[in-house]
Parts: sequence; C-alpha cells; structure tokens
Amino acid sequence: MAGKVKWLVLGLAVSLAFNVFIAGLIIGRGVKPPPPRQSQPIIGFNIRKLNKYLSPAERRHYGNIVAEQRELLRQKFWEMKKIERQIEQLIIAEEVDAEALFAALEAREQFSQELQQPMRRIVAEAILGMDRESRVEFAKDVFGPRQRPRRAGPGDRRPEQPRR
Repeated sequence: MAGKVKWLVLGLAVSLAFNVFIAGLIIGRGVKPPPPRQSQPIIGFNIRKLNKYLSPAERRHYGNIVAEQRELLRQKFWEMKKIERQIEQLIIAEEVDAEALFAALEAREQFSQELQQPMRRIVAEAILGMDRESRVEFAKDVFGPRQRPRRAGPGDRRPEQPRR
C-alpha cells in the first residue's frame, strides 16, 4: 500500500510541474516587454526610401552621384571593418588596453561619419529639390508611426546564424 501512495504522490508532483510549465508558457506568450525607450526617433534616411518621391530623371541623377561615390565609400567601409576587427581583438584580449580601445572606438566613429557624409549631402539635395507635397509625404514616411513587424509564430523562427 505504501508503494502505491509513493507512486500517486510522484504522479501528482509530475502533473503539477507540467501544469505550471504550460501555464508559464501561456502567460509568457501573452506578456510582452515594453518597447525600448528612445530619446530620439530612428530616422531611416536612405536612397531607397527617398526614391518613392523622386521622378525617374531625379532617380537617375542621384543614382549617378551615388555611383560616383561608390569606390570611395567602399574603401571607407573596408577601413571601418578593419577597425571593427581591431576592436573585437581588443575586447577579447586577456587584458583590455583601455587607451587602445577608446582610440579604436573613436576611429570607428570617425569612419562611420565619413561614410555617412556623402549620403547626407545627396539626401539633403534631393529633399531641397522636392515640392512641398512630396516633402510632406516623405516626412510622414520617415517620421510617422512605424509598423511593428508581425510577431513570429513557433514555426516562423529563422535559424540562428553562426558567428564567424
């Protein structure tokens, strides 16, 4: 008789643990963390978004300007990637050299600014050439409420990419 009670208590404990697990899954799916607070909006100034508001002639014009800048941008991009690899090596080193890390982070920021500068100029020129109606639509597109991506279901998960 004592053996049956032992199995009954064990079965109840397993059942309770399983029910708590399932309840946690259900509650966890329903509760979403609050969105991260941002002091400034994320601005998606890019040529593709801007293209919707340009005529075909303007698209060709700005496309040619971007093409002229492409080699310079490519060189800056690869220089920045080298600096990022240096930063990675500094971070994973046995002891972090603070001075070298700050210098590398500063260099990366400088290259990032140099990469963005030509594109900022192109975007500004394009905006200055737009009529008011196009500028208003562009501003709504850039600064308006963002569509949140749909929440992935259990079968929609992308496989994790291996780190290099």
